[in-house]
Amino acid sequence: LINSCLEKKGYTKKEKKNEEEIGEEGKSVFLELRPYKHVKENVLLWIKIKIGMQNIVDVKHDFEGVERMLQKGDLKIIFDSWLWTDNESNWMERPYYSFMQAFIHKWIYRLPIDESHAVELSSDTAYIYGKIKRLLADYRKEDKNFAFEKDIREEIAKDIAKGITEDKT
Repeated sequence: LINSCLEKKGYTKKEKKNEEEIGEEGKSVFLELRPYKHVKENVLLWIKIKIGMQNIVDVKHDFEGVERMLQKGDLKIIFDSWLWTDNESNWMERPYYSFMQAFIHKWIYRLPIDESHAVELSSDTAYIYGKIKRLLADYRKEDKNFAFEKDIREEIAKDIAKGITEDKT
């Protein structure tokens, strides 16, 4: 899923770390991805995705008469997005212009060129986050013991509305 999202958004995938450890409580996996995308010659969009899974064990679940093998454990995903700009070549060619541009950008006015790249980076990160969240929510829907917060809030609102109408009668 993550690979297809990255390909759709035009990122080049780079896997930094992949560790797997088997213990008595279960398996632990740590994966760090660092996809990147060159937007311009001197602008790079970079997303760090750290995925940590602990206490992974195989369990059998019966869903609507079909027995499935699933894995159960703790999952933690961390997103860290970076906008890299390399102005070293500009500095060597035109030092005064580069200094003034950096000064104005830092203290007076944020240049809109950099803002568009930051918006693109945050939207790409939100897209990947949303896809992962939807996938995990689909697996949760099959678990009859789990209740979503949204469903609980709707039930409480119905109960409150029902209680208000009973009090009036």
